[in-house]
Amino acid sequence: METGPTLRTLVLLGILLVMAIWFNPASNVYAATGAEIPTEGGTWTNPNIAIVITPASNMPWFKASYTYDVNYAIARWAKSIIAYTDSYGSYYLRKLSFVTCVSGVNDTLCGTPNIRVQFIQSFGSQSAGLGLTSVRIQQNSGTFVAPTTTTLAAYDPTNTTQLTDTDLINIASHEFGHALGLNHATVSVTDDGTFELMFLSYGQAVGNPRNSLEAPSTQQIQTLQNSINQLRLEILIVAAVAGLLLAVALALGILLARKKPVQAQPVSWQIVGPPAPTEQSVFCKV
Repeated sequence: METGPTLRTLVLLGILLVMAIWFNPASNVYAATGAEIPTEGGTWTNPNIAIVITPASNMPWFKASYTYDVNYAIARWAKSIIAYTDSYGSYYLRKLSFVTCVSGVNDTLCGTPNIRVQFIQSFGSQSAGLGLTSVRIQQNSGTFVAPTTTTLAAYDPTNTTQLTDTDLINIASHEFGHALGLNHATVSVTDDGTFELMFLSYGQAVGNPRNSLEAPSTQQIQTLQNSINQLRLEILIVAAVAGLLLAVALALGILLARKKPVQAQPVSWQIVGPPAPTEQSVFCKV
């Protein structure tokens, strides 16, 4: 009985099982309660995320500090992820890195960016928006297609009140959450009573100098991790099925190759006259 292919199959499945256990971070046991933040269905597979900020420097409504505000918003996400992984652990999130460049200054360092950030004066009175992130998702793999584009307004929809630096940091942080794969939170307040960064509407009056900064919550990072876990699980399932099919194909190939060739019986024809040599053909069925 041929045991080689069966042994190889078992070894392959064992390796896949170990991978599934190893990639499953300990943070799963810390699922938050209460508020829910659905995902948009997309995930970045490359942990090195490049962001290019394009200032509207030639526009009178643009504040030079807005460029630094966006960079600070991204840095707050990075710090929150580090704090989260220090407490709960996460193989993937710990490896996330964000490289921020400014168009016309050092954008060549970012190569082809994953995320582009741009500015407009206002979204207009027909919209209640202060920021907008447009994403494209690969249907087969569920991953983001670069670049994701984030647009940030300098004024409120009425075009009468300009956003403060605190406002811009909060809005940029919210939109960056979308760029990482998060959708809107279902409630506006977190467990500790602070405003939920990923809620649909901005929880403070635009232009108020006393507005407070809003940081990513544990729930937001947990949701992001769960989305990544789901994508990894789907990839592992596909890999396991592909590995199993490959093992079966190899087993069949080995069995067929080891079959003894079947010899065809030679056929002799009686020919009148001098005897002629007979030809024999042997066909090997593989």
